[in-house]
Amino acid sequence: MKDPSESVRIKEAAFQAALTGIRDGVMTYKNDPILPILRQEINNRVNAYKSLSAEEEGKLLSLNADQKKIITDSDRRDKQAFLAAVPNINNPGVKNHEKYK
Repeated sequence: MKDPSESVRIKEAAFQAALTGIRDGVMTYKNDPILPILRQEINNRVNAYKSLSAEEEGKLLSLNADQKKIITDSDRRDKQAFLAAVPNINNPGVKNHEKYK
């Protein structure tokens, strides 16, 4: 798409594909110039992940030390906030009880 002449060609082909869809009453992406490019890109990315070794996959999916620390700190903070929060109770008898205060 960076090449101006290629960009014009792709846009014209996409427009013609859209006109075909309008004429047929259904968009089938027949003659769409972008779809093969997208399929190739998706296939390249999928194949890169398919070829990962078990060690590489584990490394990619596991948390590093900094991420574990962030999660631990967040859990600790959320737990303290939950335990310190006063229950949302509207009953005046319960609100005035010593344990509630």
